[in-house]
Amino acid sequence: MKKIKQTYKKKVSNLIELIEKPGLSSVDRKKINTLIVMEEHNREVIDRLLNDKTVTNQHHFNWVS
Repeated sequence: MKKIKQTYKKKVSNLIELIEKPGLSSVDRKKINTLIVMEEHNREVIDRLLNDKTVTNQHHFNWVS
C-alpha cells in the first residue's frame, strides 16, 4: 500500500506539471484538473486504509467501500 501511495503522489505531481504548461486548451486543463481531484481522492482512501489496521483482506467492509 505504501508503494501505491507513492505512485499516486507521483501521478499527481506529473499532472500538476502538465496543467502548468502554457498553451493548454481550457478543455484539456479541465480534464487534467479532474484527474488531479480523482487521484488525490484515491490517495486519501489509501491513507485511510493504511491507518486502519483492521483491514486484513479485500472482503473487509472498509476495503470494499
